[in-house]
Amino acid sequence: MLIRPLVARLLFLVAILGPFHYRVLIVGRETIAAISTPAGIGAVGIVRISGPNAKMVLENVWISGLIKVENFITHRLYYGKISTDNRIIDNVLAVWMEDPHSYTGEDVVEIHCHGGSVSTKNVLNAILGGGAKPAAPGEFTMRAFLNRKLDLAQAEGVAEVISATSEKALRLASDQLNGKISDEVHGLLEGLKEVKALVEATIDFPEEDTELIAEANVCEMLLPVQKRIGGLLSTYNEGRLIHDGVRAVIVGKPNVGKSSVLNALIGNERAIVHHTPGTTRDTIEESMELGGILFSITDTAGIRESSCEIEKIGVKRSKEKLSSADIVLVVLDASRPLDKEDAEVLEETGSIERVILLNKSDIAENKDEETFDFDDKTKKISTSAVTGVGMEELKKALISSVDKDALIDSDGAIITNLRHKHALDEADTAIGYSLEVISKKESAEFVAHHIQAAMNALMKITGEVTTEDVLNSIFSKFCIGK
Repeated sequence: MLIRPLVARLLFLVAILGPFHYRVLIVGRETIAAISTPAGIGAVGIVRISGPNAKMVLENVWISGLIKVENFITHRLYYGKISTDNRIIDNVLAVWMEDPHSYTGEDVVEIHCHGGSVSTKNVLNAILGGGAKPAAPGEFTMRAFLNRKLDLAQAEGVAEVISATSEKALRLASDQLNGKISDEVHGLLEGLKEVKALVEATIDFPEEDTELIAEANVCEMLLPVQKRIGGLLSTYNEGRLIHDGVRAVIVGKPNVGKSSVLNALIGNERAIVHHTPGTTRDTIEESMELGGILFSITDTAGIRESSCEIEKIGVKRSKEKLSSADIVLVVLDASRPLDKEDAEVLEETGSIERVILLNKSDIAENKDEETFDFDDKTKKISTSAVTGVGMEELKKALISSVDKDALIDSDGAIITNLRHKHALDEADTAIGYSLEVISKKESAEFVAHHIQAAMNALMKITGEVTTEDVLNSIFSKFCIGK
């Protein structure tokens, strides 16, 4: 009988002590350097240095008759030359940003040299020879996080801005970088902290804690927080489509014009087109932006029964693509009566959002739509990949299937990151446990424990609770120099 009270007390101690916060102030870190601009030819390249010895490293390679590095004023550009082994590498502009007023929160130097892979590499080699160490992928942003210049969600927003492939994806990434998700999380945490304080206040009265919790309306305070978490979770599917792109798969039996539709849609002869059935044996993917949203369009092998082993592999891959599609473009040959193979394709795609393309409409005399029982909700478009008829209507249909203008233009945060979704799921579950414990009139220590678990889950989003493995996983995906 003593076990339950003891466990409850231990849980309460965990709740009181709270989570382990990973952030630490960086002391004595090495000075790092990397090229921050993309590889290739350009007007300007930037080499970034960060760390306690950033100015000293620059001083080791700097030549200027106008001003010494030791006399630099923060956040001003200075003209000079980078030199190594008594040889001028490049004429440059350099700026020193004194800590903590820099991206990383450390002393930072940026050298603006001539663009091009050779010139920037030579400047970087000179800097490394001057005492800096090569930066790891994402190390500048990791230092910004550890020095509290950014939280973890904002740090991920940096990578999302860089990798955004559409206008709407960029808007969401910019919102994340500027703290929209973090602000929402902090609001949820404030609500939970208030509830937790009330619950903890009852623990000194163990005989009356359940009654006191009821009187404090703890359930009524938890339910709005849970509802807000549910609202955030409900944005994930739409957010994922905008972030990752919409997977549109073109399917149909052989020789209905699937590859021609792909070429007409993207405005490029990407896929080989021939009148011989089964020309396409493998999937072909192309990306295009429509209405500010990225679409990944996949052309697939014709779906039919075949004795050819190679064609069987192609059909198998077509069906695999169907399983991960967000929308399917079913291509039918409008110039011929529909047959058993068309029926199989229609049945295969019946449970997926789809648009039916009645292709080859330019040579069709009769459109045999009534041969099969189409779902009234299924969009049907007469198309001709040869003349371009129906292509603009198809583009509009694709946009309307995922157009989230109302969602994007709303003031609320939108979740696009699977890590954030998992953390919100975890918080939602923990609040559910709290409500269950209250309904069973169990000890207040258990309630406090589950509320703290919900708070810990939310703090995983902002990085107030994290692990080294999580940080390494996130920042290793960054480019070097950011």
